[in-house]
Amino acid sequence: MPKPRPNSKHALSKRDQTTSIARPLSDPMANLGPHADQVPIKFPVIKIEYLAIPETKQLHPDWQPGKFSISIGEQLDHLELALLAIRYGRMKWPPNFDPKNPDVDPECKSDNGLVPSGGSLFPLSDIRGTFNGEKSPLCVYIDEENTPTRDQIGRYIPACKFAQWGPKNEPPQCKEFFGLFVWEHQLNIPALFTIKSTGIKHLSDLRTQFASYQQTIKFIPKHPITAYAKIKVDILNKGRWYEPYFKIVDTFSDPDVLVNVAAIAQYRLPIDNLNAQDFSDFNTEPTI
Repeated sequence: MPKPRPNSKHALSKRDQTTSIARPLSDPMANLGPHADQVPIKFPVIKIEYLAIPETKQLHPDWQPGKFSISIGEQLDHLELALLAIRYGRMKWPPNFDPKNPDVDPECKSDNGLVPSGGSLFPLSDIRGTFNGEKSPLCVYIDEENTPTRDQIGRYIPACKFAQWGPKNEPPQCKEFFGLFVWEHQLNIPALFTIKSTGIKHLSDLRTQFASYQQTIKFIPKHPITAYAKIKVDILNKGRWYEPYFKIVDTFSDPDVLVNVAAIAQYRLPIDNLNAQDFSDFNTEPTI
């Protein structure tokens, strides 16, 4: 594990604070996913706390709803993250699913959001196509060049009826999620943070922020741009639910950047070693 670093609050570089360096516009999150080939496994998990489960109240009587709970027993008002990897997936649970029952398996799941995973014995999609040279049920439409089709804002176009929105704007039964691999710098730990339902729109906005960030930094990066951007995550209280709100607020110090880079090199493992449940443990807040 990368060693704890000095608690430096200085900006990364003072070598050039006069002008921004012009560089071609690219997608700075492209190397992170949405179906990244390297992601972590078996790390602390972050969730937004709802205190919906009596066991949580018993184990952590001092915990409060509307804060970030970490499975190592900590709570934080906000997160200070480096985003290291993203994994996209889908999951359909059976009707009347009880998240407190560990013996219930999903009816269908996808570890990349494109095709049902091999662990789905009875994939629900009745749409078939060719993916990676093989005939397969499809979660989204895939063209002749093996490329998922997208809408005007870059989201995958769902093919399976369970992945589609209903006529009255009902959410899909097979819900999409994004598993984020992050380094939480207040606790100095790697962690997994699953984003789903209403939080996805804020994650989409983060992509736009990264595009702007890479155009305004005042140094030439030696590492992936996501290793530099300090992301603050706050919780928006929506009355009946909470949403994570992402904002790039600063550039990490040199020691912190090295921690982020070391985490990428040391912890990310092949995606074949994972299944979708690795991104759903300790994440039982209501689905909106």
